[in-house]
Amino acid sequence: MKGLLAKDTTLMSIIILAIILIYASFSWLCPIMIDDYMFWDKYLTANNGSILPSLSGYCNYVRDLWLYENGRLANMLCAPVVLWMPKLAWAIILAVIICAIYLSAASLVNGSRPVSPLLLMSVWICCILLLPWHDYSSLMLIDYALNYFPSTLLTLATIWAAYRIGSGRRFRNARYCLIIFVAFLTGVFHEGFSMPLLAALSVIAATRRFSMPGQW
Repeated sequence: MKGLLAKDTTLMSIIILAIILIYASFSWLCPIMIDDYMFWDKYLTANNGSILPSLSGYCNYVRDLWLYENGRLANMLCAPVVLWMPKLAWAIILAVIICAIYLSAASLVNGSRPVSPLLLMSVWICCILLLPWHDYSSLMLIDYALNYFPSTLLTLATIWAAYRIGSGRRFRNARYCLIIFVAFLTGVFHEGFSMPLLAALSVIAATRRFSMPGQW
């Protein structure tokens, strides 16, 4: 986080903690419903009605999703999260992911300058007011959260990496391998995010006549 945040670390820490506590509480208190039970049922069907962890049952679950739903990694992770992960643990993980989304978005907006408390608050408020969290898609449900929040964070990370490489700042080997892994996860996690991102990157490459750095 060095260089990312402004010098007013106390106020920034309070805002970050508030974001995490609010979303962790919201996710923890929100009951499972709708598609949570659908993927729950798919795992039970694939595992002969047993809720217990089973490699063969999970492989059957993944196979059925691949054949009859899609190859989306988020859906493949849904049953393990819903059935086996403590709800409080997932609520905390989800809250950290959401906080990282706000920090990443603020960092992209601010360029190379540190993120100030005011900017982070502004990004947070804009997301609350402008994004459709209040509609009927129930984005705080466990399976919907898996579909959208990790995908958003992975997409922002990939955009940041592409921008950094495109501006001539390359990654060293170890970090570049990590970026490749993140880009791969971005591609397989949710096609609703990865396909538009791929289209945008393709347009950028075409406008530059594909004269991009090798890492790009």
